[in-house]
Amino acid sequence: MAAHKIFLDTNNWIYLSNGFNVLSKEHDDLHLKIFDIIEKRVDDGFLTFLVNDIILEEFDRNKIRTEDKIKKIQDKANGYDNTLKAMKVFSREQADQIEDLRKNISNAARDKIDIQRKHIERVGFFLKNKTKKIDITAANKIKAAEMA
Repeated sequence: MAAHKIFLDTNNWIYLSNGFNVLSKEHDDLHLKIFDIIEKRVDDGFLTFLVNDIILEEFDRNKIRTEDKIKKIQDKANGYDNTLKAMKVFSREQADQIEDLRKNISNAARDKIDIQRKHIERVGFFLKNKTKKIDITAANKIKAAEMA
């Protein structure tokens, strides 16, 4: 059976990179599972993703947006850290426990950021190496318009 061909807009590739869930309007971890399935289906020949030079250029140009989730993780961890620092002032007898909690949160944030950075690299690699590049021709533009 021939592979099903899929063409995604640049925003879809960015959302697959940064974890933005269009349904919840939040960043979550669903993109990790979705991308695992996409890779598996491409590797087993069921799907072929089509890209063109515009998609690749736009993805590279907007690469900073792939790090939106990383910024949210870091901001949240910093907020917790500031709150815990303030709590130590009011609860000196539990300062050691609060410090342990700060370290745990910092480590968890670092781990989540590492996972996210690796995922962004996977998506970039996939785009450049596991998709089929198509030329931007008048015939392809007409075909795309007809499919819209």
